[in-house]
Amino acid sequence: MSDLQVPEITYKRRIEELELEITQIAERKELTAAKKQKEKEKIHIIIDKFKEELFKQKEHVERVRARLDIEREHWFKNRNKIKAETITELLQLCIFPRSLLSEINALYCAHFIRVIHDLVTPNFSTIICYDRLFPDISYSLTSCSENEAICYERFLESLLETVMI
Repeated sequence: MSDLQVPEITYKRRIEELELEITQIAERKELTAAKKQKEKEKIHIIIDKFKEELFKQKEHVERVRARLDIEREHWFKNRNKIKAETITELLQLCIFPRSLLSEINALYCAHFIRVIHDLVTPNFSTIICYDRLFPDISYSLTSCSENEAICYERFLESLLETVMI
């Protein structure tokens, strides 16, 4: 997931928690001034590391997006097939198997479909993709274990979140 999206909200929430901790240290009476200062410095170091890591992750995602933007031209080049066939193969051979492995893989697959859409990938139709996924859910689920069904549900839920936005 870290190749496609930066969890900025999580980073910001954690940084806010640490900043709150700094203000709480100032109010602690059992600590000496030197200990308070030392604790604050430790937390500031952690905050700086989080900010640096967030910056690096943003840069990484930008590099991945730039690479995907270049490569997208070559993903669905086969002109002998119609879009629907190409998308069906993508779903059958790539998306469906991976989306069943774990919930994080399911989220990755859903996000990857969003990325393909956002990049305006040639010969990819999001509507055809959704049309292939949603009408035949019962057929897909009957071949799944309980855990795979949960993962697949998470995949579909994540896809529907983009439609609802």
